[in-house]
Amino acid sequence: MPSLYRSYSSFRGRGTNIHFESSRIEATPITSIIQQIIKKTSFGWDQATQSLVQLGILIIDSFVPPAAWGKGTGAISIKKGAFMSPNDHACDLGVRILLEVFKIHDMVRTEILDQILSRIVSRSNSVMHFLVLLELIVTECPQTLLQYLPRIKETLDYLSFLPLATAEHLMKAIRPVIHLNSSFRDGLMLVLRKGMFAKDVEGRRIALSGFMQLLKIPASHVQFDGPSQRAFSQTGASSRSAVADTQALSLEILVLIMLWRDFATCPGMLRRCFSQQPEIRIALYDGLAELTLRRPELNSVIFEILYPQVCFFLKYYEADTGISAPIRVDLCVENALSGGVPRVLEPVYALLSSLCNAIVLLSSSKSADADNVVDSQQLADCEAKLVSLVQRLTKADMEDYELDKSADYNMGTNVGSRNNLYACLLLGCYEAMMEYTFRMGNSSVESSETILKLFKKFKQLFDVLKEKSVTDKGRKSTVSMADHSILSLECLTRLCQFAFVESGDHNQARVILRADADFVKYLTSVTQSHLSKLASITENPEELIYKHCVSLAEVFMEEFISNGNEDVATSQTSNLKDKKDKGKSILSIAIECFDAILHVVINCWPEKLADFIAIVVQAQVQREDVNLNDLLEVLIKKFQELVVVFTTERPPLYREAAYLLQGITLLSKQIEKASGEPSRHVDQLIVWIDKFSVEHAIEDNSIAKPVVILLVQLARDLSNFKTIEQLAQDVFAIAGSIELPPGEEELEYPDPHFSIVNGRTSYIVAGSVLSFLEQSYDELEWCLAKLKFSITVLDPESATQEMMLQRHVFENQIYQRMQNFMTINVHIEKSRLIGSTAEHLFRTVQKAYKVLLAMTKYVGFLVISNMDAFNLQHRSWAHSNVLSSPRGWLQNLVEPTKVSKHFVNVIILAGGDLTTWMYKFLTIYGASEEGTADANRKKGKGKGKATVNTKQKAKIMRESKMIPNLIFVVEQFERYLIQLGKKSKVNFMQYMKRSTARDFRIKVDQLQEMDQESDEDDDDPKNVVNAEDMDVDNPSANEVRPALASYCGMTILR
Repeated sequence: MPSLYRSYSSFRGRGTNIHFESSRIEATPITSIIQQIIKKTSFGWDQATQSLVQLGILIIDSFVPPAAWGKGTGAISIKKGAFMSPNDHACDLGVRILLEVFKIHDMVRTEILDQILSRIVSRSNSVMHFLVLLELIVTECPQTLLQYLPRIKETLDYLSFLPLATAEHLMKAIRPVIHLNSSFRDGLMLVLRKGMFAKDVEGRRIALSGFMQLLKIPASHVQFDGPSQRAFSQTGASSRSAVADTQALSLEILVLIMLWRDFATCPGMLRRCFSQQPEIRIALYDGLAELTLRRPELNSVIFEILYPQVCFFLKYYEADTGISAPIRVDLCVENALSGGVPRVLEPVYALLSSLCNAIVLLSSSKSADADNVVDSQQLADCEAKLVSLVQRLTKADMEDYELDKSADYNMGTNVGSRNNLYACLLLGCYEAMMEYTFRMGNSSVESSETILKLFKKFKQLFDVLKEKSVTDKGRKSTVSMADHSILSLECLTRLCQFAFVESGDHNQARVILRADADFVKYLTSVTQSHLSKLASITENPEELIYKHCVSLAEVFMEEFISNGNEDVATSQTSNLKDKKDKGKSILSIAIECFDAILHVVINCWPEKLADFIAIVVQAQVQREDVNLNDLLEVLIKKFQELVVVFTTERPPLYREAAYLLQGITLLSKQIEKASGEPSRHVDQLIVWIDKFSVEHAIEDNSIAKPVVILLVQLARDLSNFKTIEQLAQDVFAIAGSIELPPGEEELEYPDPHFSIVNGRTSYIVAGSVLSFLEQSYDELEWCLAKLKFSITVLDPESATQEMMLQRHVFENQIYQRMQNFMTINVHIEKSRLIGSTAEHLFRTVQKAYKVLLAMTKYVGFLVISNMDAFNLQHRSWAHSNVLSSPRGWLQNLVEPTKVSKHFVNVIILAGGDLTTWMYKFLTIYGASEEGTADANRKKGKGKGKATVNTKQKAKIMRESKMIPNLIFVVEQFERYLIQLGKKSKVNFMQYMKRSTARDFRIKVDQLQEMDQESDEDDDDPKNVVNAEDMDVDNPSANEVRPALASYCGMTILR
């Protein structure tokens, strides 16, 4: 299992570097090997079938992370595409193994299904991966699964007791097969009916979710993949296809009639849902709203279901127009006036949103669709009530709901909790009515004015809630305007298009909306929140969402990013106003929205990326034969121009430029590289980012960090380590040498090459360089392991001269690259660094010595292998190959103990500058930390009990492990280097500068001094009060002493 993880992990890391992609050192093809074994089991390797099943199950169970302690087992979401980690790849391999074995061998199908069902019932952490396996089995071989349906049917009895996510995924997995077996369908219906009467809320939500899933996708749209679809159509001919269609239609009619008939009678399923807990009703309202979009032909039925709820809504609607508040929020909350613990009784905003959605769709399609037959009187009655509600909401003030600034919003009290629930219900109602007004207003001036009135009421209430709301622990409550918005993505898309896209129609109504900067910021913030949620989903979204993403990208690119119209609320004046409020500007939110759209398209529809960019930059694209790289270049150049403009503004727009640079970084990763060679687009991009870093002396870390990260990433892809070394030299020039006092080094060094490296950004640059070194050392360690493995498994007799030459060349490349990395490392070691950056340097140096240790072991392995080959080969064979062998391998045959001169150069650099400056840095860093500790100790002397710095204690604990671990790796490296010297007859230790002593000492004088101080503190009566706070069992936890810290590893003698 560790080998499998390392294979996927190293392969993923290797794919990010052109140098390793072009090498002949390949990752172990575990997936292809197992696939070949599975194919061979169908004709002669039957004994391996059972082992393959056990292997697949073991892989899935082993690579799923365990649940957190105290939280029990739960369903773990499955990542796909770019989100996949090595663990996810391994689990996917296990799923594929079980799927292929299930297709081929009948004797293990029962066992595989039993394993799937047992994971479902037992709530295993790996249940989601096994449900993916079940979904693939149902989709790819449904006819094979029909005879095993009784086993799945038994599992459905536990449906109401499963977690909601597991139950929903199980329903999704078995949905296609429901239309193939009437008995299975009837059993499922019975289970869902029983679930509606479950004791717990979770069981009822599962039953409701099951009904909604059956209604969302028509039975006629159920399809199977590949050969299973052809087999299904061929086995039963046309009669069987007709029967299947009839069964599917019967199922659909059965569910619809059941819902409608049972609602007409009081004890019906939906009537029961409408009278249950708020969680059930919210799920029902949201499900019906989504159903109106997926199944437009059911809109009339959905309206008929929701219309009686309008009468129920009148219970919360204030019919008396003399009362300003149109909604009686006190009736929507339990214990609102009795003083008990309040909780929501009726989520009125969800009911309004679902009802408005059905009315809008019916109003738009009642003339075109004859299937949606609905009582026009009922529809008109609902529309009149909603219009009256909108008008009264625009006139009601917060005082009418007793929610002004003088109200209590403390969640620790019942009154405060009640007022918070009132505010949340009203905020949802305002948003539901804004969406209804926009969709029914036909883009009129009156509708725009009404929307702004509703928004001002919304913002007024939200500002009070944000200012006054306090948690039950007395802390300021973090309230977000966008995170809990109920506006749909379709409404946001249409509203953005209407408000920001110039057109000849409805200009006056458009100007009203976009002239309000607060509304524009609210609209863009809510859109960004929706897009961020889309970027984090693990399932493939619908095609309609892609169209919305394209439309939004066009709006943000054209109106916010490209144009700078001064008559729009997105002008620089608005941006500067937002900066004074210490919040995100509208322009930065718009750019963040565009970056989120890029993430969604790349992760969910990577095959449509070229089409997406072509639509966004269509004004610049003229040729039809433009490929993805050309399109990316157009968009990247547009972002480059904007970055320069934003950074040269007065005042500069650094945050906006930083978001653009994040977009450039994301787009640069999508540039396709042919034959492992860097593209000319990458060359152009690194020339620009290099020039930008040289010419712009930026001191803001928010933009300096993405600039340096992009520069390091591109330089690494092109193996341009000179640029990264220059960054390290600039860090050394700015931070100064660790050997000189802080005031003397300013005249010693020239100005930095990159202007972006300065006193404010030097630590950010150092951190980026160290992160690059860490990743690079990991790759070198992987390459060395693969080289050693290739020599181990390769038969010497089958090794060709070309293979030997390739390996020899690749070894030299690794040695050369290691020298480059150590040179960069030395420049950082010489710099005066403190804090987390210094700790980062310790970790990087430790990895460097780990690579040196692995390299020494590899060279020792080569020496032993060459000596064995030299002793075993016949003289005649060696003589016949001497003249035709490469020079390097000729020397290995003649002199098997000879070590490569490139490796010697690595040892010279490691034993010289790398080790010397490492010890110097450790000494000076330890002394500076001790000085800081002494200053803090003296500062607190005589003022009672000294305050224990928790951060300082944690830091010392980290250093007490980190520094000794570093010294241990150095000692291991020297140990194996001595052994290699004995084998190769080369004294490598002549290049190493060893310290005279590495012992950690206790400074007795400081201990005595501190004991005297502690005695003085004990005599102080001020300290007696705090004696009960002392930890008697663990005295070291009471006080952090620099001498003890030195004993733990802070001080190193030489």
